[in-house]
Amino acid sequence: MEVKKFFFASGGFVEVQPQEVTLLSDIAERADDIDESKAERAKELALRNQENAESDMDFSRAKAELAEASARLQALRKLRKK
Repeated sequence: MEVKKFFFASGGFVEVQPQEVTLLSDIAERADDIDESKAERAKELALRNQENAESDMDFSRAKAELAEASARLQALRKLRKK
């Protein structure tokens, strides 16, 4: 029996074996625990921060925050398509 579970993970390593998957991650969150409205707000804030960045560091930080929020939303959407 195949069991599919969707997660958001950020930073770390994944090892995939025929019978198991090992995830060592800085952040891991089950897709069904993701608050969609919170992730959408984080994405919007990151986009604004990226547009208003005053330095390369600010832009890079906003870009990373945007990628994280987008990945959370993608994990949630994959779960819903299941």
